[in-house]
Amino acid sequence: MVIMKDMIHKLLFFFLFIVLLVIVATAYQWVQQMIQPNNHYQKPIGDAVKVFDSSSQYIDKSSMPDRLVWFLWYGE
Repeated sequence: MVIMKDMIHKLLFFFLFIVLLVIVATAYQWVQQMIQPNNHYQKPIGDAVKVFDSSSQYIDKSSMPDRLVWFLWYGE
């Protein structure tokens, strides 16, 4: 009888753990969707400036060693 009672307590704990885990995971996904912007790649509004533009005509055409030296020299 004691073994059966102990097993019921363990199953109840396991079931409660799974239910709470599902609730927390769902809440986490809901919060993540609420704070995530809809379109990451849209044009900035106002005074904001888009930092990376792959269609830009000002892409550096230097060789990889030159770029590496520049990076190590300036730290950028």
